[in-house]
Amino acid sequence: MYRSTDGGATWTTPTTGLDTLGTVALAIGASGRIYAGSVGRLHTSDDNGDTWTPRHEGLPATARIES
Repeated sequence: MYRSTDGGATWTTPTTGLDTLGTVALAIGASGRIYAGSVGRLHTSDDNGDTWTPRHEGLPATARIES
């Protein structure tokens, strides 16, 4: 996953708290929380992707993540 804060002129890889996720879905909630998910993994960020918190404990390995 990559992030740009300057309209795409440069890109960074935000990884603080984000393990090797292999992101397949991204969603932004009404509160601004970002959800990044893949099969059996879910992380959230409340600071525009600077840091990530795992939220996948208890999810089955084949969980379907929908926004």
